[in-house]
Amino acid sequence: MSKNSNEMGSNLVFFLIGAGIGAGVALLYAPREGEHTRKMIGEKAMVARDKAAEVTENVTNVAKEKWTGVKDSVSEMVSNAPKLGQNDSNHAIPSKEPASSSSEI
Repeated sequence: MSKNSNEMGSNLVFFLIGAGIGAGVALLYAPREGEHTRKMIGEKAMVARDKAAEVTENVTNVAKEKWTGVKDSVSEMVSNAPKLGQNDSNHAIPSKEPASSSSEI
């Protein structure tokens, strides 16, 4: 099942890349002045760049928050480890003493 979803994701990415290339080619061959078309492409590129920067910033912030949470959890576990060890030793089952070998016959 996951193989199919991975293939679908790859196919979707390739489709979107192809659609973007096709749209760019269509703009270049559109019956408008070259200067107007280049200006329009530049504006679209700036919008796409700004959107990509925003998404990158959001992903970075989420990753930092997750990393901080994991780091805090690990630090807490490490600081609590000695306490847990002490609690477990209090509840440990006493070991059986080896039977003393008596030489009584």
